[in-house]
Amino acid sequence: MTNRFRTAFLTFSLAAVLAACGSKQAKPTSYQAEIVESLDGNRVRVAAVGAGDDTQEAIMDGYKAALYRVSQDLVQSAEERIGFEGAQDEIFANANKYVERYEIKSRRREPHAEVKLNLDVVVNRKRLADDLVAMACSRASASS
Repeated sequence: MTNRFRTAFLTFSLAAVLAACGSKQAKPTSYQAEIVESLDGNRVRVAAVGAGDDTQEAIMDGYKAALYRVSQDLVQSAEERIGFEGAQDEIFANANKYVERYEIKSRRREPHAEVKLNLDVVVNRKRLADDLVAMACSRASASS
């Protein structure tokens, strides 16, 4: 009985690890982003770093890092941060909804074949704030 349990447990564990490795990461890889300036009441410019296997994947990672940084200003309380944890996959999956434009400032290939980009990203802060409020992750308005 013990060997069957051990075999079943190992099989399940291996399947879970393989499933996790096979899926693309929804969260940013780098989390490197800083708000550079507010362009107006609705938009901010963010300097972000994106990393990925190719340029497009690195751009999307930079989007996610920029969105994560802007969202951290919008979700203030512990309750809001918990709400954001549950909603962030949806926010990151719809990154194009919040990013108005981007510019690649520099591109380099790391020794382990990863592409790293430095990006300027313009994020529609109001749209992100409105969606976070609708998802009950924030009470912040875009003007705060």
